[in-house]
Amino acid sequence: MKALLDYLDEAKTALGVETDYALAKKMKWSTAQMSNYRARRRILDDFQAARIADVLSKSPMEVIAAANVERAKDDDERAYWVKLWKDCAQKKTARKSGPSNLAPRPGLEPGTYGLTVRRRNALKAKPDKE
Repeated sequence: MKALLDYLDEAKTALGVETDYALAKKMKWSTAQMSNYRARRRILDDFQAARIADVLSKSPMEVIAAANVERAKDDDERAYWVKLWKDCAQKKTARKSGPSNLAPRPGLEPGTYGLTVRRRNALKAKPDKE
């Protein structure tokens, strides 16, 4: 099974950087945060694991499961995450980059992130005459 440090090293290669400092800057992490990950004082949370998976074009669950194996507190929990990691790693499903795949749906104003619905033909609508 791959350790999280292996995924961090792969991410460095994928991003074309050589140092942990450069990886931290690319991922928008502090250098202390990167140091904590490398020294195993801290384990990637699920969101950061999914971001690493995006960089590597891997299934987010593969990296999330690897993080949870290291985070597990008992053998049953660890066994569950190892099984899930194996299932995900065997499928070799690549995930396309998250946010760049999102396109606005028709009828939504650009830049509103779906919060405002455009009212089409609102000005053309005529009230019914009685």
